[in-house]
Amino acid sequence: MRSVFEILLIAFAFVSLARPQDTITANQLRAPVKARDALDRARAAMAKQDLETAAKQLDRALRVYPEYAAALTMRHCEASGRQP
Repeated sequence: MRSVFEILLIAFAFVSLARPQDTITANQLRAPVKARDALDRARAAMAKQDLETAAKQLDRALRVYPEYAAALTMRHCEASGRQP
């Protein structure tokens, strides 16, 4: 079990990585590193119009963390043909 200090330290690390206008949700804080990395790779693939790789990376992110709101939103945008 993590101490309150460890949890606050982790939360601070995430917040310090965010741009000032970004908001960090509890869902994002709970996302495992593997899920976050897969989502980052999906975003990069989407930017390159590599939809096959983006879909594979989204699948990976959602296998690791099925409740990952950012990945679910991106999956919905991909399915509807819109850019997130």
